[in-house]
Amino acid sequence: MGARRRAGLAAAPSFGALSTGGTPQHVPEIESALFAALLNQQHLGVGVCSPDGVLMMANAAFDEMFGDDRLPVVQPAWPHRPHLHDEQGQPLDHGQDPLARALRGEVVTAQVVTVQRPDRPVRFLRCSAFQLRGSRARMLAAVIFAVDITDWMTEQHRLEELRDQLVTAVNHEVRTPLAVILGHMELINEQDTPLPESVTWSLEAIDRAAGHLEEVVGVISEIADESLAMGPR
Repeated sequence: MGARRRAGLAAAPSFGALSTGGTPQHVPEIESALFAALLNQQHLGVGVCSPDGVLMMANAAFDEMFGDDRLPVVQPAWPHRPHLHDEQGQPLDHGQDPLARALRGEVVTAQVVTVQRPDRPVRFLRCSAFQLRGSRARMLAAVIFAVDITDWMTEQHRLEELRDQLVTAVNHEVRTPLAVILGHMELINEQDTPLPESVTWSLEAIDRAAGHLEEVVGVISEIADESLAMGPR
């Protein structure tokens, strides 16, 4: 893939004028410090790709996240990356990784990719990518930011399993016998034979309690669905 620069750069490219309260002569120094700080982030993978698809810069976090399957290099002879998949675990189509999309002019926000290697656990990465443009809107590079969300996704899957177990338990242990009770209540109410007042009072109490329990079951199911939709905090 050619030589590329790593974190700890002595100088950084200008990303355009910054809106700061400092004097103009301090802007390049601020830009350089900001760029170096980004590259030195341990939990934020940063990669910079040239317009022709060559990865020019990447910090240690980026290399650690993607391993040998770095996301750059979009060339006619670019081979399929067998370890890069989408959020559902399906292999990424050619040119659908975040950097390739950014090179085509897309602004990529929160695309989830998975890195699946036989010698490592599956990793989920949330990626955003976009183009850097200079004067006259000339494309300078494409930049990608990646965050490892494996723990978040693992917790999400755990919540899905708990939700499924809860729904199964509610349906099997509560909803089914409740339906039997309500069904028999209907049969009794359809009888033409008058019932003693004490029996009628008891049946009405059972009917009210069963109706309340049915509402509770519905609320439990709604809470389970909402918790799954919100995901782990």
